[in-house]
Amino acid sequence: MTVRAPIAGKAVLVTGAGRRVGRAIALALGAEGAQVAVHHHGSATGAAESVRAIELAGGTAKAFGANLTEGDAPNNLVAAVTREFGRFDALVNSAASMIR
Repeated sequence: MTVRAPIAGKAVLVTGAGRRVGRAIALALGAEGAQVAVHHHGSATGAAESVRAIELAGGTAKAFGANLTEGDAPNNLVAAVTREFGRFDALVNSAASMIR
């Protein structure tokens, strides 16, 4: 038996949602009716594409930029998501740092 928590109407922050796995997760959450906070670090282009795809599918999303390795940035990001959506229900940490 699979138990699924209703996600519709919940505000979910997805870090690294501008591409790859993070984008796929954000799109799936948006399709289930979540309000998706699409996090990016650096170029906002990928995040804007994710937001656009979620909105075209009838969902709600907004892009948020932050370097989560800097000081109080994670707390500030959560505060910004809470201000925007009026709530903060869940976090999906999909951000990655590639070492070259």
